[in-house]
Amino acid sequence: VSEYDVPMDEWYFDSNRQPMMPFSVLLEIALQPCGWLAAYMGSALTSDIDLHFRNLAGKATPVCQVPRDVGTLAVRVKSTGVSSSGGMIIQHYDYEVLAGSQTVYKANTYFGYFSDDALSEQVGLTTVTLHEASDEERAATEPFRYPDTGTYPGAQMRMIDQVEVFAP
Repeated sequence: VSEYDVPMDEWYFDSNRQPMMPFSVLLEIALQPCGWLAAYMGSALTSDIDLHFRNLAGKATPVCQVPRDVGTLAVRVKSTGVSSSGGMIIQHYDYEVLAGSQTVYKANTYFGYFSDDALSEQVGLTTVTLHEASDEERAATEPFRYPDTGTYPGAQMRMIDQVEVFAP
């Protein structure tokens, strides 16, 4: 069990321009204890080479939003499986985030430890073709900066800076 005392005046509430905790922050609060438990279990110490730690996937159910006055969030993490093969280590976890006795987020995830060689062989998405805008499409519109005032997220929460729109 890990606990996080949510500061009522934390930057992410104002930057998100919402009275509720941004999902990205809740996700990080939930996953950090998984990473800590992975380190505590010492799996990476079984390798003679340096390994990189990556979150691979998971399935989650947000149950309710987290208001700024929530107080303390508790994260309960359970390691549900570890496997090792070819120098790689995969670890599975179940976890839930609670505000008092109420579950606010419940999920499972798995992480992996990988060597430089294993990561260099990742091919990515091989069946995807990126759209390349034609000169005609580019001439039809102009890029614009993403707004940073009003109801839009502040700079620390934005995931984009510029938008390019192309007519069909």
